[in-house]
Amino acid sequence: MVEDFIAYILVISVGILHGANDLLILSTKEQKDKKLIKNLFIYIGIILLCVVIYLFSSFVAIVLFVVLSAYHFGEEHLGHKINVNFVFNAVYFLSYGLFIFALLFYQSISDVDFIMKELTGETFSKIQIEITLIMSAISLSIGSIYLILTKRNESVLFLREFLYFVLLFLVFNTSSLILGFAIYFILWHSIPSIIHQIEFISGSLNKRNIVTYVKKALIYWVISIAGLLVLYQVLPEIKLLATVVFVILFAVTAPHTWVMHRMKN
Repeated sequence: MVEDFIAYILVISVGILHGANDLLILSTKEQKDKKLIKNLFIYIGIILLCVVIYLFSSFVAIVLFVVLSAYHFGEEHLGHKINVNFVFNAVYFLSYGLFIFALLFYQSISDVDFIMKELTGETFSKIQIEITLIMSAISLSIGSIYLILTKRNESVLFLREFLYFVLLFLVFNTSSLILGFAIYFILWHSIPSIIHQIEFISGSLNKRNIVTYVKKALIYWVISIAGLLVLYQVLPEIKLLATVVFVILFAVTAPHTWVMHRMKN
């Protein structure tokens, strides 16, 4: 399908690019060589741990991917707007991301089944997705009411987020799983994340700093794409490119989430 092809291009280009400068962010965050080396080992260790988990249980790996991505989506989107304490922030950010995933999965259950069975041999049941959708919505609602009543945030913030959810519902309802994910992943997450990263690394957002960011990320982006192509060729049992894309995203999500958390804290 043309729309899925467009989605693949978006995720493989901008999506993977937004996580390709993690090491540069670490070097900017930690000026001391010993700390940088320590963080580099931690970063590689997280990637290896993800690989081990996937080899041990691909289903557990996918669940972890969803949970980590959910938290990361929430932190990136709301981290500069909401700040109560670590526990509240973590629950609120996680609830936000899980609501996005559950909303997407609920609209494309058959596609989710196909990809999950190819990846793991198992899948998420409809009731599991519905419970996640309801519980995350309740958690977000309670958290939002608390933030409004304690006057930590204006109600207009949550009205805007509600309208975003309505828009995403319409997008997910009228597109495939891959395209729906790509639209959210690129427009709501990757592009804003790249902007924040450029501002953190270079101090401001301008054409020169954007070009510098892309140049520095290029080598890691090429390595990721090469890895994707190799996996797609050497694993004949994998029929969907979407499956390979999700494997690559899982491999980089955990360390990227750690790096972004350090950048923001």
